[in-house]
Amino acid sequence: MKENVVPEEKLLRLIRGKSKPPAAKQPAFRKIKLNIHKIITLAFIISCIHLAASFIHPFIASKEIDLSEASERKDILADPKLKEEMKPFEYYLEGIKNRQIFAGSSLAGADRTMGKISPDLNKDINLVGIISGDNPQAIIEDKSTQKTYYLSKGQFIGESQVEDIQEGKIVLNHRGKRFELYL
Repeated sequence: MKENVVPEEKLLRLIRGKSKPPAAKQPAFRKIKLNIHKIITLAFIISCIHLAASFIHPFIASKEIDLSEASERKDILADPKLKEEMKPFEYYLEGIKNRQIFAGSSLAGADRTMGKISPDLNKDINLVGIISGDNPQAIIEDKSTQKTYYLSKGQFIGESQVEDIQEGKIVLNHRGKRFELYL
């Protein structure tokens, strides 16, 4: 219901400080605002209660675990097939003891083709050359397989690790023993 008020009348109302009578829509808006505020407050309270219950529940509902029952169960070993497949720890330890698990991937093929190196390194491998520079490399020839390898410090050839590359010689560590190969 619009009033037909001329602009002069509106100006006079403003000057006198009289404003329009409050419309019916304003209280409805305030009611909606209050309802939304109540809903948000209720959701916050429910969330806090849930969070508190989540923290307290493990302490209230915890059960004690009896480990004696688990250790007494030996029906797993009752199957003879499983007994045959299970080997002692030393069996597996021996299998991984001499493996170079941290060797570079480029040497993985070299380790497989090299096989075992005899303790007398001078018979099986020969230092062919040394490439000097920021990252020096040793050129090593395997006499048994007739292959040549370019190795940097820390890399492996079979079971031997290149410890140091110097001018005219390299230092190898073979099963804890240090050997020097000269040009």
